[in-house]
Order: sequence, then C-alpha cells, then structure tokens
Amino acid sequence: MSISVLIIAHNEEKHIAQCINSVLNQTVHTDEIVLIAHNCTDQTETIARSFPGVKVVSYQGLDGVPYARIKGFEEVTRDIIACIDGDSVAHPSWLKHISQPLIDTPHVSLVAGYVILTNNLWSRITSAFQFIWKRKILRQNTSLFAWGSNFACRKNDYARVGGIAPVVSLKETLPLHFWAEDLYISRALMQIGRIHIALTAKTYTTLPCWKLDLHTAPLKQWQEDNRKVVVYFENKNNQQ
Repeated sequence: MSISVLIIAHNEEKHIAQCINSVLNQTVHTDEIVLIAHNCTDQTETIARSFPGVKVVSYQGLDGVPYARIKGFEEVTRDIIACIDGDSVAHPSWLKHISQPLIDTPHVSLVAGYVILTNNLWSRITSAFQFIWKRKILRQNTSLFAWGSNFACRKNDYARVGGIAPVVSLKETLPLHFWAEDLYISRALMQIGRIHIALTAKTYTTLPCWKLDLHTAPLKQWQEDNRKVVVYFENKNNQQ
C-alpha cells in the first residue's frame, strides 16, 4: 500500500524545517508528502517550498484546524495517510510503525501514535501517563483516541465515515469549547474498525502550558468536550 504524509502547519517557521527533515529521513519510504500551510503569515511556506518533493498547498481560509485537515485529506492521493503537525518531529521509525498495522491488519481502521511532550520532565511523565497507562493499558473510554499530531488511517476509510466535516456543525450544536476534530475522526473510524495504539510510532512536540496544568479551566473544558463527543457517538450507536 502506498503512503502519504500529511503535515498541517500554521506559522511554524521555527519548527517546520526540522519537521520536514524528520519525515524525509524515515527508515521506510513515503510516496507523497503534502504540507498544508494554513493561514500562514510568517516564513513557513517559503521554508517548506525549499524542500524538493514536498507538495506545499497554501490554504487561506477559515480559522480552525479542521478546515486545514479537510483540505489536506482532499489533496493527498495515497492509500494510507499518516498525519503529523508542523511543530512536531518524527522519530526515524515513526512512519514504519504508524503505517504497518494498517497494512497488516484489515480490521484496524486507525493507528494512534505516541506523542512525547518535550516541555520538561513533568510533560514527559504526563504524555507517558496519557498514552501508555490511560490508552494502552486501561483503554480508558474518553482517552481512547489519536491526537491529530500523530495518527494514520486509510484514505478510503476516512471517506467511508464522511471525514471530519461534520465536526464543524457539531462544535455549535453540542456545543464544544474546542474543535475536537481528532477525537471526532477517531471515534468515527472506530465505528468501522479497531484502534491500534502504537507506542513505537513516536513524535515529539511541545504543548501550551494550560494543557499540562491539571487545574486550569481550559483543560477542564477540553476534557468536557471529549466526554460530549464520546456520548455523541454512543447515542449514535444506540440509534442504529
């Protein structure tokens, strides 16, 4: 199966070269690299265009990650889509481990990689708790999804579940504080297959401090959004 890497970037001039280099230097070959430069006002797009073989799409549209991801999935052409954000760096074996379960196991519809937070020691412990304990071991319901900065799925499966376009209206109707598009597409894909937690598919990134502080209101709102999306799909299943 052929593989596309989809990079979503918004004003990532400090990180984008390192991100692209990490994708280019994988242990397995990628057939296509597509970068969506979403409403960039810095040098992100210029830097990205300096890399031969990277298809850079300048997308000037509505603010919000879902719009960039929707555009990205329209642009990629290969069987498997591996997603990473422009502020992240992929481990050299990332692409191998994020794509292999989709190649080997037909009933796997989504592969969630391990996002290692590099802010400080506490952030690394937090990411280990989130991905190893809550996802891999406990398989905790509200945490069982792929982060947008590190996941893969088949392009046909993405189309089969209707993509992430529905989350645009759900943000208003549920309502959600944040977009939660990564949780939405994860839950949608889990309706047709199984999620595989790939701890060997590693990416490295930093997070805003509020996402690491357990006592901040935004983090609590993010957790509330997660519960709403999970309940939405549970209700949807019960109605079928």
